[in-house]
Amino acid sequence: MYLCFNEKGDSVRYNVDQVKKVIYDLDYDYDDTPCQPTKEEKAKLVAAPLHADTLVNKKIGKLIGKKAEIISVEAAPVKTKMHKTAAPKWKKAYVTVTVSFKEEPIWGYQVYINLPAGAKPDVASDYFAGSMNFFDAGMMMYGMGGAMGMNSTGTKEFVFDLTDEFLATKALDKNKFDVTIIPQKPESAPITIENVTVTLE
Repeated sequence: MYLCFNEKGDSVRYNVDQVKKVIYDLDYDYDDTPCQPTKEEKAKLVAAPLHADTLVNKKIGKLIGKKAEIISVEAAPVKTKMHKTAAPKWKKAYVTVTVSFKEEPIWGYQVYINLPAGAKPDVASDYFAGSMNFFDAGMMMYGMGGAMGMNSTGTKEFVFDLTDEFLATKALDKNKFDVTIIPQKPESAPITIENVTVTLE
């Protein structure tokens, strides 16, 4: 079961099937968004393959329980102003966090990058990377004989586009990245941070 809040602030509980219906059976469409890319868009994708420079690819293996944890990963400083320069080498910055779990976490986790010591976590700040949730962690697994039960354990990868945030905090001028993981509720099931990757494109 998932605990959520409605527009009135009342707590409501949803099972997996109800969550899937909300996610995949929306009652609206975006008229200006094509369902399939055009031939021209496909050609652009083929003509411009993705090239990324990996600054950090660190195996962590740290368990996150009831309290916030800070994971520090070293990286050589990158002296670049990114997309603010006339001819930038890199235009995008991404942080990828790979997480494993043995029990489905009901509550999410907040992620901050280089949060200053003593600073209060604020989702409106440039240090906030995003949230990690596990709404699809308990989806049904299927085999030759049909449904095989709930997939309550596994691994999930979270990718955060932090281009503007890194520019504002000058994160690329530093020789390390401090990744702060904060549980939204202490009663959530623990997770393990398996890997942290920082890439520029």
